Amino acid sequence: MATKAAAKAPTTEELVAPFQPYVPGMESWADLRASADQVQGSDLAKDELLDALVGVPFLIYRLVTRPGIVRRIKTGENKQFDYVSCEVVLCDEAEMKRRRVDLSMLPFAPGDQVVFNDGSTGVWRQIVAYLHARGFISLPDGPTEGPSGESIYDLPVADWTDINIGKLNVGDDGHASYTADIRLFCPRGLRVSEYSNEFNPDGSKTRYLG
Repeated sequence: MATKAAAKAPTTEELVAPFQPYVPGMESWADLRASADQVQGSDLAKDELLDALVGVPFLIYRLVTRPGIVRRIKTGENKQFDYVSCEVVLCDEAEMKRRRVDLSMLPFAPGDQVVFNDGSTGVWRQIVAYLHARGFISLPDGPTEGPSGESIYDLPVADWTDINIGKLNVGDDGHASYTADIRLFCPRGLRVSEYSNEFNPDGSKTRYLG
C-alpha cells in the first residue's frame, strides 16, 4: 500500500523573506519604515523631558528595580535603597485628545515607549504599595507613612518579606533586584510636587503617578 510522503520542512530561506535592496530616492520614508524590522527600546525620560509627561496618560507594563542612593536612617546607620525603572507606553492619539494633551508641545508621539526612573517617596512608594496590594510581594509590618526611609513602602527589595509574582535577581555584588510585568494605567500621567527644605534650599520636586 502506498504511503503518503512526509512533508518537507521549509528551509530558512523559505521561512524568512529577503529584503529588497534599498535604492536611494525610490521609496518614501513611510514605505521604507513600513517594510523594515524595528529595534525594540524605550526613550529615557528625565528632568524636563520627564516633566513633559505631566497630564499625559500612559500604561506601565514593566518594572525593574535597581540599587539606588545610600541614606542615613534613624538608627544612624547608612542604608542603600532602591529605585524603580518604569517602562511605559503612552496612550493613543484619541485618548490624548480626550485628555486635552497639547501634542504640539509633547516631545513624544502617541504610542511611544518611554522609561523613567524614581526612588522617591512619590513613585517608588506608590509602586511598592501597588505591588503589595495586588499580592505581587509581601512586606513586613510597619508604618505606611512617614519621612523618607521610614515607611515599609520605602524598603529595598532585599528587605521585602517575600516575592509571590515576578522575578528576583541577585547580582555579583549581592544586591537584589526585582522585575515584574504589570498593567497599571495612569490616566493623568505624572504629577509633580515642588518644595524646598534645609537640604534643598533652591527647591526640589517629587513626582507621583496620576
